[in-house]
Amino acid sequence: MTGEEETPVEYTAQKYFDFTFNEEDKTAQVTGINENYKSDDGAILDGSTKITSVAIPKSVKNDSGEDYTVTAVAVGAFYECGLEEVIFPDRVTTIGSSAFDSCTGLRELTILGNVQEIGGYAFANCYNLEKIIYLGTQEPSIEENAFYNVLASVQVPKEYCDKMFGSLPVEYLD
Repeated sequence: MTGEEETPVEYTAQKYFDFTFNEEDKTAQVTGINENYKSDDGAILDGSTKITSVAIPKSVKNDSGEDYTVTAVAVGAFYECGLEEVIFPDRVTTIGSSAFDSCTGLRELTILGNVQEIGGYAFANCYNLEKIIYLGTQEPSIEENAFYNVLASVQVPKEYCDKMFGSLPVEYLD
């Protein structure tokens, strides 16, 4: 990141998601949308309010009230979801295989840090994905077909090392 002031991100409430917790290292992975808040089209529904733009929480609490850092999105977590925009906090290091596969309404992704791994078919068939912003400076390990049927380019900081982001071309942010 540059020395510029960061825009604060309003993280989406923990209650909308399901998580698994790793007691050893106090990390959590998001496993999907909580069924109590899932709309018929795979978005988040709270009462009559439909939520299609989310920011994965940086940290969550387990049932005992202990804090856990969210570091991963599980395999298939948001398969065929109705989300349109997703922001990943800087602590997420892994986006599992097929995590957002076939989320045809997904238009924008923002990754705030250095993701280390993006699984195969993670964003496959997200053919309406128009904008990907990656604020890390190192290319993650990107498995084959992670962006299958995606034509977007990836906006990256000038410090980014590579000319490609997996199979996608990069554009440098001003």
